[in-house]
Amino acid sequence: MTKSPLPKSETSELASLNKGIAEQRWQNAKTYEKTAPHEYFIKSWNPKLFSRFLKAIELNGKDEIFSLFGHEKMYRYIYLGKYRYWQDGVVLNRTKADKITHKKGVSEQKNEKV
Repeated sequence: MTKSPLPKSETSELASLNKGIAEQRWQNAKTYEKTAPHEYFIKSWNPKLFSRFLKAIELNGKDEIFSLFGHEKMYRYIYLGKYRYWQDGVVLNRTKADKITHKKGVSEQKNEKV
């Protein structure tokens, strides 16, 4: 049997997050529908889940540079299930992980709907 790379408490928290994710309403990001399709929810919609996500991203996330139209920005991402999640201010975003490509340390997103 393979040992989990995360402590039991963190593994349990990530499993609990998955339940919260399934129950959370996600809004389609219309502004980026054709260039970087993703969904989001705002902190005020679910402050408890938002805070738990921030902690999970901080503890288990991975720093990656994201490029869009030649502009690059560093985000800290966490990959859970089929999605990649990241925080930007009071917004928690997600996109399908299989829509992300990595080249020379920079991630880009395929322009396909979430």
